Amino acid sequence: MNIKESLLITLIAALAGGFFVFVFERLSSFVNRMLDRRIKHFNALVFYEEQLNRNLSRLYDITFTIPHIADAIGAGSITWNNLKTIEFDKSFLANIHSIQLRNSLALYEVDTYKLNDDMEGLMEGYKVLMQAFIEKNITPEEYLVNCKEIIKNLDLIYSFAEIAINKLLDALTDVRLRIKTDKPKTSILIAKLITFGLKDYSEKKFTIERQLLEKEIQEISNQRKKEIDKILDKDIKGRKK
Repeated sequence: MNIKESLLITLIAALAGGFFVFVFERLSSFVNRMLDRRIKHFNALVFYEEQLNRNLSRLYDITFTIPHIADAIGAGSITWNNLKTIEFDKSFLANIHSIQLRNSLALYEVDTYKLNDDMEGLMEGYKVLMQAFIEKNITPEEYLVNCKEIIKNLDLIYSFAEIAINKLLDALTDVRLRIKTDKPKTSILIAKLITFGLKDYSEKKFTIERQLLEKEIQEISNQRKKEIDKILDKDIKGRKK
């Protein structure tokens, strides 16, 4: 083998080595990006599961509180109960891969915004009315007439809250199922399968998970109702004294 042939082989080997290093680095970078996206997707699911659970508790509080407010002001009394707004952080929506779930959460966010706006407007209006009644700027009859209009709006808010609960349960069921199926794996086999997309679930699994969720929620809501009724009973007894 002469010098030229030796140099040519060395050059080809160097180019081949460089090429394989380049391919390996690009492939490694691609897999890391995919895994990073998968992790962000999963973290977003966990975040929204926690947030939706908090929102569900708040929505049930709203549906429990509205009848007590309506009963109090309908009888011509005043109430210090308030309807607390729903918080929703949409900053992690972009990390969710599922377009269906992302759109579902976005629509839910719009519904909660409208519900919050209605509740805030109504409660601010009632505070003004209550203050006028306390300061005797209006008669009990005038107070009661205005309260009847507020009760009509409370009924609408109650209906909107029930709609929001139903949409939230669908979204929360979706999130819980995806947490079970989309948890990132670090094994080589799973890493190779990442490019094939995320796992999905059947309609049957969705129904089962939704029923399980509703059972859990019913148990929690029953406990919350007992706690709220206990607090409200103390409040009524305190006003009577």
